[in-house]
Amino acid sequence: MFSAVTADQSYVALEAIVPHLRPGQIVVDINSVSPGRKRKSAELVENTGAMYLDMAAMAPVHPRGHATPVIVAGRCCTVACPVLRKLSFDFFEAGNEPGQATAIKMVRSLFVKGLEAITVETLLAAQASGCLEEILASLSKSYPGLGWPDFASYQFERILRHGKRRAAEMQESAVTLSALGLNGRLAEEIAAIHELMGSIGEGGISSQDLADLAGEARQRRSEGA
Repeated sequence: MFSAVTADQSYVALEAIVPHLRPGQIVVDINSVSPGRKRKSAELVENTGAMYLDMAAMAPVHPRGHATPVIVAGRCCTVACPVLRKLSFDFFEAGNEPGQATAIKMVRSLFVKGLEAITVETLLAAQASGCLEEILASLSKSYPGLGWPDFASYQFERILRHGKRRAAEMQESAVTLSALGLNGRLAEEIAAIHELMGSIGEGGISSQDLADLAGEARQRRSEGA
């Protein structure tokens, strides 16, 4: 049984299925949440006699589907991993404790989603200040391996389409960092940018409309101040 919902609903979803779980069943929790949430979820599931597998997807699921690289962890790995292997899953086993797989995802997400956020924020600021071409030329020279301007277009497309879902994930990354005694506020700010851009994307503004995006972002931030 797979649990694949938005990050903020992961525990709620498990609470809904717990009355129907039976010993011997495996719940695969692929949600992007903090290690603490996975450990709490594992306890909830395992109290029924069922097994719990922490799974973290490390790349977009489409188009590879079940062949998407994932990381798994949990006390049921000796049972679950042979099944995943038989089903041709592409997986890496991180350990026997729930939370070990999602910890890798949460820390990596700080960089991946943070790179998206800083790219978008930088180029919106460049557009608003009238120096977009100069900024793109400078970044292209300093970081040619990223493949500008296609890199920027891809970052905008991802954040506009998936921003709201990724914002919830970044809130979980913030929880992860704070629990480690590190700066969870950084992830919270990244989450705020994803939330804003995701809400703008729902309005149909595309990554080609940088002037409109910059204006809409300023307006919404002003209204929320």
